[in-house]
Amino acid sequence: MSLAMWQARAVERAAILKIEQSKLLDSAQMVLSALGAEWLQKQQVLTENPQRGISDVHPLYRDLNSSSDGAIIVVCELAQYLRNFMSDPAISTILADLRSDKYESTLFELAKASRWMTAGATVMLQPTVPGGIADFAAVIDGIKVIVEASIFPCDDFAHRRFKVGLIVERAIKSVVNDRFPVAVKVRLISYPEGDFDGALGKAIREACHSLISELSQGRINVVSKTLPFGAVSAELITPNTEQVTESDGSPTITESDWDLCGRICTRRKEAGEFAYLSLRNPDEFELFRSFIKLPEIEDSPHIRIIKKLQKEARQLRGVADPRVVILEVSALTQEGLLVSDDGLKIEIQNAMRNISIVGVWLFSSVIPAFKRHLFMGQYISNPRSNYQLPEAFKSRLERQEGAWDFVNGCAM
Repeated sequence: MSLAMWQARAVERAAILKIEQSKLLDSAQMVLSALGAEWLQKQQVLTENPQRGISDVHPLYRDLNSSSDGAIIVVCELAQYLRNFMSDPAISTILADLRSDKYESTLFELAKASRWMTAGATVMLQPTVPGGIADFAAVIDGIKVIVEASIFPCDDFAHRRFKVGLIVERAIKSVVNDRFPVAVKVRLISYPEGDFDGALGKAIREACHSLISELSQGRINVVSKTLPFGAVSAELITPNTEQVTESDGSPTITESDWDLCGRICTRRKEAGEFAYLSLRNPDEFELFRSFIKLPEIEDSPHIRIIKKLQKEARQLRGVADPRVVILEVSALTQEGLLVSDDGLKIEIQNAMRNISIVGVWLFSSVIPAFKRHLFMGQYISNPRSNYQLPEAFKSRLERQEGAWDFVNGCAM
């Protein structure tokens, strides 16, 4: 990825996005330098790996190679946040987090810390607290406040529903490949804690290995395994195997309780013909079929927010200073109106009766017509707290959304 290439994609949008061309170049330079040549090279190599899916590509690397307005704005906003905190003692840890799977949450932490700074607070990133590390500390009118900011991940490519099919395909190919056609059925009752990809992939590989062993000994051609998070089966495809498509490749129209189905075949290409014409060739070899049943709907958005609030508050236990929790909840609602839910506000106030925090701020992120990330939300104070955030400070935080340009670092 070169600066010239990034500039070439972004320069035609500069006027529309109201960003000077020099600012675009400076922003790209700052982000690329902060990430480092080694990380960028590693991402390029991983992206070129045919076994690597789009869900495995780092979101920031995608933005650095995208021509969309949203991607350009993300890079420019991140650059401004880094300028704000380049002299902060925690900057090296922040950069490491940006390179990792903590990217989305770290970007949100920087966005909120920058907004508190612009509103007049003195901000320090990742202060040490009794339970480990908080996200940032802010001094407001001489009072130090410890802040924990967290998100509900909303990267569509990283969503488990999107990834399950890829995990199944990779696991089958790593064991069976094209030795014989296999059908794998996965029923998930929950998502395991920790390494979900690894746990599911391992279960599928074990089922496929067991099937190979059974077939080699002339025994059963179906193997099933019960797991703590569901069940996996692998079977040799026969005429009796459940269908995914008709013989001509068109989808089968049948009643099914599967959430995801897939079928991969190879078709022979005749010598000298175009590759697309091989789709008309009925002579094919089926590699695998996959059938996936996903878990039932998870907890309601209200329950998930309360659980997240309690988790973030636990991380601040033992802190003597006033504590605030900030949650980005866009991923929990398509309409972006969850933050104005009065019922949720009452539930949070009830939950805070047993949580020693000053209050919680809920935000949904949108990109309006003026092409900047805008955080819309409400602050819910804890009436039992001895300390309350100053009204003047809260007003400044609220007024600057949509009025302050966090790309150019000036009023809009």
